[in-house]
Amino acid sequence: MNSILGPVRRTGNAIFSQRLLRNFSGLTDTVFVQLDVPSGTSVLTTVATSRQVSSGALHQGFAAHSPGAMTSCCQISCDEAEFSRLALAAGLPFQNPVQNGFVWRMFRCRFDTGVEDHLALLLCTDAEAKATLGFLSAIWPILREDCINDLNETKAEVCDQAMLWMIASKIDVAILVMNAAGLMLRANAAAKTLLDQGTVFRRTPNGLRCANDMQTRVFHKALAACVSSTPSETSSVVFLDSTTTGLRVPVTMSRFWHEGSATELVTVMMPSPPDSRRVEMLARAVGLTPAEARVATLLQMGLSNKDAARIAGLKEQSVSTYAKRVLNKLGVTSRAEMAQMLTWQAAGGRVL
Repeated sequence: MNSILGPVRRTGNAIFSQRLLRNFSGLTDTVFVQLDVPSGTSVLTTVATSRQVSSGALHQGFAAHSPGAMTSCCQISCDEAEFSRLALAAGLPFQNPVQNGFVWRMFRCRFDTGVEDHLALLLCTDAEAKATLGFLSAIWPILREDCINDLNETKAEVCDQAMLWMIASKIDVAILVMNAAGLMLRANAAAKTLLDQGTVFRRTPNGLRCANDMQTRVFHKALAACVSSTPSETSSVVFLDSTTTGLRVPVTMSRFWHEGSATELVTVMMPSPPDSRRVEMLARAVGLTPAEARVATLLQMGLSNKDAARIAGLKEQSVSTYAKRVLNKLGVTSRAEMAQMLTWQAAGGRVL
């Protein structure tokens, strides 16, 4: 079997371990390791497969802490059922323990805390088996730490993927990619929505424009400065007016460096307000009446009592009364706190 070199990654239900491959390279390139057999089903392997991994297929309930002192290391019979189970856990179909003159050899390492690890190696001769046994007897506790490190790195990778998924699918941040001339090259869905609304930027034949000429000049000046920035310089932030609420929106610009090389691309990021219907739904879910929720939604947008009253078809005094009730029910002391609460809550998951 040929091992595929590369970073730590899942293969079948197991973890492909570069460290494992490196440590056993003098003996074999095909190894399965099951850690803490009595309590876990975590398998590391030096064999990469193309089988897809189902979510949650790998259980990491083994003893990741120190297993104690190793009390024994011996070769055990390579039972077909045991080997088949290990191979399947690594995402491989059942294979005969004997293959083209190579034989699967099983080794068991026990520790004084009750931890027991099993290792299966594809070896050629009895001499290789004896060498492997001596190798494991001497340094398996140290190699086991390498295995734990590979598993921990895989956990970190999955956590990173979860974070990126949340950012990509659950947080509405508007992102644009622009060049030095100020032309927009790409925009994500949230940015396209803002552009269609024209609240901060609006499309023109000459590129993006802001609320007025002065703000457009400020934006393009900051964009030009960002294009000539160095990797050590922080991102530029400018505040642009919203044409609907009158509030100032922070716009963050960062020069894009590709594999260490400078480009003339700039990423532009700004917060995207949640859908007003979602804010109103959330307001009702936390105990506001329909009228109070409607007023809270309008105030969350930064509207004055007068403007909110005009849109809602209410008297200005009625809006003021509803606003006081909203603050009291939400347990906040200002409209800014109320707006922040509803905005961030509405950016989360489904309202129950």
